[in-house]
Amino acid sequence: MRIIIVADNASSLFGGEAFIPLNYFRLLRARNVDVRLVVHARNKAELIGQFPEDQERLYFVEDTWLHKTMFRFGQYLPRRLAEATTGLVIHLTTQLSQRNESSGSRQATQH
Repeated sequence: MRIIIVADNASSLFGGEAFIPLNYFRLLRARNVDVRLVVHARNKAELIGQFPEDQERLYFVEDTWLHKTMFRFGQYLPRRLAEATTGLVIHLTTQLSQRNESSGSRQATQH
């Protein structure tokens, strides 16, 4: 059985919800489960540092031009409005990229 964990972030540095997928990946690997982790590229340095022997199981999705544009536009909006509009678009496009990566497309980088 192969398990794929997909999350925006997997990090002990970010704290909160970002620690949950990191912990699941760590625990499953300790039990020799065939698991993959698909997250945003901002987590790359930390994850490669923590799991150097599992680099082939880590997949990273980079920001697209749409992510960058929505982020810049959202900076001009009140925080709550930005979260509900441009932030939502950013999350949805990240999830779409992760879905494509999980299905075997070449949208993300593996290391």
